[in-house]
Amino acid sequence: MLTGHDDSVYSLDFSPDGRWLASASQDKTVRLWSVSGPQPRTLGPPLQHDRELLRVQWSPTGDALAVAAGTPNNHLYIGAPGDDGIVIWDVSDPTRPARRGNPLDSHGDNYVAWSPRGDELAISLDQRLYLVDPADLSRGIPLVGHTETVLALIWYADGVLASVSSDATGILWDTAGERNITALPHALTVGDGQSLDEYDAQLTALAWSPDGSLAAVGNHAGDL
Repeated sequence: MLTGHDDSVYSLDFSPDGRWLASASQDKTVRLWSVSGPQPRTLGPPLQHDRELLRVQWSPTGDALAVAAGTPNNHLYIGAPGDDGIVIWDVSDPTRPARRGNPLDSHGDNYVAWSPRGDELAISLDQRLYLVDPADLSRGIPLVGHTETVLALIWYADGVLASVSSDATGILWDTAGERNITALPHALTVGDGQSLDEYDAQLTALAWSPDGSLAAVGNHAGDL
């Protein structure tokens, strides 16, 4: 058993080489763990943030962590100015992590997803969705389509991103070419959205099949 967090752990992610584990918690910290030896151990002090943390993800190159703040199950959060909504950590040396650039402020729930090459980061700030430069989170372009909080993001391949939202829609995004962003071709919905109440119709989970031929989505009603 790995101990160290003081509250619920909401996200875990292994580094691409499998040597390290990152954990994000309601205690507003990320912890890094060495898991390559016979006895897993924590690496130094926790990485401190201003908010409860919802998501942590290693970059495909293994030299950076993207951390997103939020609360599970879309619980209400009322933030304060200066909160860390999304933070990038340089973990090229996991024993000496350091913040990379400036964080993005957000008072709501946030999600992150690295592109397969690691040169782009898809982020959500409530219903706002962006493609940003991981080296400078202020540099990016908006993906306009959702009207309520984005609840999951996933890339299938470079140039193909999917998102689902509490507005009961899922969208496929074509991000290839000269950064021309288009929704392909219409919003996806689960079942007959008209037969569900507003809460049950919210889309909450998303997954691609390995060959990319199928996308699975789930909602609050328990439907897939």
